[in-house]
Amino acid sequence: MIFDTDHNQLIQQFEDREVIHRDPIQQVNLQHYKFKQWLEENRLLKDILIYSCVVIANDKAKIIPKNNNGFLAKDVIRATKIRETVNNLFTRHKNEILLSKDLQKIRKWLIKQHTPSNPDLLNKLQIKKEELYTGVKCPRCLKLPIKRKYGKWVCPDCYSTSKDAYLTALRDYFLLINPSITTMELKDYLHLESRTTSQRLLSSLYLNHEGTTKNRIYHLNSH
Repeated sequence: MIFDTDHNQLIQQFEDREVIHRDPIQQVNLQHYKFKQWLEENRLLKDILIYSCVVIANDKAKIIPKNNNGFLAKDVIRATKIRETVNNLFTRHKNEILLSKDLQKIRKWLIKQHTPSNPDLLNKLQIKKEELYTGVKCPRCLKLPIKRKYGKWVCPDCYSTSKDAYLTALRDYFLLINPSITTMELKDYLHLESRTTSQRLLSSLYLNHEGTTKNRIYHLNSH
């Protein structure tokens, strides 16, 4: 990946083609500014030192600066350097600025004002709902779909069994399709043979719900 800081872009190369992304250094600088502004607006802290940087998680990615201006070395690090970077910060800044109660207060305000993101991924990626592979995937060999027999999910290929393999499929449903689901929708999505099994699985998760037993709608969450 090539960091073009003159034109504020990241160029990702794939064999014979290039993909242009937004400059991650600009993104993290904007997040840095907004976080500091949020702290001040909520009267939590003022004039506090905040350190920010871009972390490259892919160990195989090659980092190339297009402009030799010295920014990259301090603004972009690999994930393997996080511990060293944090330790260096502790060494350089030994004075205690925040008390434990201050950190607890910031944590509570962050949770209180957090707005979960729930984008329409199918629309964004231009994928039709009918194009999705449904069912439960084998957690061992990734066979899809596998069937439920005698209270367990059984893979016909590697013969492994699981009691909760359906949870991954349910999380995918929550992220890709809808944050709520009915027993019939779950039955079709997991390829179950009976509505009773579908209802039993949903009831076992203790989800928030509304409506009568027959027409009940269960509200999923990311957990």
